[in-house]
Amino acid sequence: MSFCLKIIAGILLLLMGGFSLCSAGPLPSTPQQIYQQCVQDLNRCTRQHKPTRETYPDILDICWPTRTRCPQVCVEEYAARRKAGMNALDANPLYKGRSYEQASCIPGLDALKHPGRKLLPTDSKLDLSLVGPNGIKPIAAIISVTPLDESGTVAISKNNPRRQAHYETAPLHLPLPAGTYRILVVPSQDTALQEQTLIVKLKKAKSLHQTLTLLSSTPPDKQDNGTLRLLGASPGNPVYYSFLSGIDSQGNAIRQALPKNGQSRSNLDFSLPSGTYLLKIQPQNYAGGEQREVVSILPGKVKNLNIAFQQAGQLHLGIKGLSLGQKAGLNIWKPGNRKRPLLSINPQLPPLVARLAPGSYDVSLYIPSSEQVYGVERHLPLAPVVIQPGVTLTRQVKVADEPWGTLQLTTLLEGQPVAAHVVIRSVKRPDYEVYPVTHKYSSVKMPLNIRLLTGEYRLSVWGKEPQGKQSIYPPPGFEQKNVTLTIKEGETLSKTLKFTKKIPAELTLKVLLNGSAVKAGIKARIAGTNSPFSAVGSNYNLLTNRVLLLPGTYDFSIQPLSFTPTPGIDVFHGRSGSWVTTKKARGTKPMILHQIEIKPGSKTTKTLRFESNK
Repeated sequence: MSFCLKIIAGILLLLMGGFSLCSAGPLPSTPQQIYQQCVQDLNRCTRQHKPTRETYPDILDICWPTRTRCPQVCVEEYAARRKAGMNALDANPLYKGRSYEQASCIPGLDALKHPGRKLLPTDSKLDLSLVGPNGIKPIAAIISVTPLDESGTVAISKNNPRRQAHYETAPLHLPLPAGTYRILVVPSQDTALQEQTLIVKLKKAKSLHQTLTLLSSTPPDKQDNGTLRLLGASPGNPVYYSFLSGIDSQGNAIRQALPKNGQSRSNLDFSLPSGTYLLKIQPQNYAGGEQREVVSILPGKVKNLNIAFQQAGQLHLGIKGLSLGQKAGLNIWKPGNRKRPLLSINPQLPPLVARLAPGSYDVSLYIPSSEQVYGVERHLPLAPVVIQPGVTLTRQVKVADEPWGTLQLTTLLEGQPVAAHVVIRSVKRPDYEVYPVTHKYSSVKMPLNIRLLTGEYRLSVWGKEPQGKQSIYPPPGFEQKNVTLTIKEGETLSKTLKFTKKIPAELTLKVLLNGSAVKAGIKARIAGTNSPFSAVGSNYNLLTNRVLLLPGTYDFSIQPLSFTPTPGIDVFHGRSGSWVTTKKARGTKPMILHQIEIKPGSKTTKTLRFESNK
């Protein structure tokens, strides 16, 4: 998101948040209430200064230090980030956690969003400086930061995502959790410098200062190549290969000359600049047989690399106790490395079969939510397995049948059943959606009868009101209701949610062009936003341009229209005739009306006058 878009989004959030401010009440007791109070307090302060795109960052610097209704840890975090050189928009700790997570500084709030982990402090920092070949040339570049595990494999997670930053001034401050990272530096195109990769390891609560000298992208006049010959691949033993890195004889990283990842079914030759290369080679027909090879290429020489994979074995897993048609999946890891499964088998009907290289493996069975009984996905660790070459290991697993109950849901709009969007989440795992399993929030007809595993759930329901012949702007809908419910074994829980309609209002615009009534095109948007105007459905005629609106405050754009008769033929009755088209009246521009308040059930009439000499 560009800097300007961040500012616009921030101002929009403040303005929209202002309409829901509530009067002071009891002291907040939950993380959500503390969060809402802090947001409202910050919004109240910024609105008093009437923020614009240019002044919004400065206003944040004025408001944050005085936010007594926000937790002190948030105020201190904002101040620390600004002192470290962050801009005001990126420094806001309400929406980004202290390790650059999409989280919040509010104590306890992330434990609800991400159960089982605490908000990690930014306990380490990388200060990166870039210089050109002459040591003083200023650099502009994009910095990509990717977390790695101990084996050098990409290890992206919610807690530690991939990050990107713009390098403009030295040093660039990158607050990061302790760990290993791959830093990719992509200089701007006008600098004629090479992309470079840097591997760094950050220790807990330590700062690392790193200076990287970028090399010219101008190729040398002559490069002596050698040949790497990959032997052992065949149609029955296809091989996947990947060149992970390369270093030339001067110790510089080789990037552009590295072959692309690929698959081979026969012997393969690669012409490579002299140097040292790291390859990853693995069989395509089974998992666990990965090899890493370091090879040295000499000018004019051929280096043979023989591939000798062990014969694969097989795991055959039978499952008892599943409901009819219920599926199960499988995750398999190397012992001691649970960060990323070596092999994942998507949910399918048992038995589950996995081809593996000989060795020891950790195995976990998982049973996803189904349309027979909805619930949180179950993970069942199994005993470790040892795979022998050419041998099929057969295991039988018995799954306990979990108790369930029934939810009968009805939504009423003014006493009549109405279709609604329904989402059900587990209270213990609020980030996990139990229903719908497809994650498509299409409306469902009522009543809704579903079976749920026993436990506590959070039910969210919202929807749109059925419209008649007349359209209403914006399309009316009933707001979301959140309900906590408990499902007990063998019982049916009946839940009825009642909603009320919003009362629309009428706005009639009498539009005069040079004193004569004309039809007009009417567009609207929520007042105070920079969003585009949207067409408003209406019953137009020459004297009354009547529209129906939900209560609120709007900006309007009104454009007079002219009529143009076009001759034609009535193909249904064989008669010649004409029809009328409308277009923008010549010599006129739209009239913008700001901050028009529309009250429930009101009838407002306005006369607008336009002049044109065309």
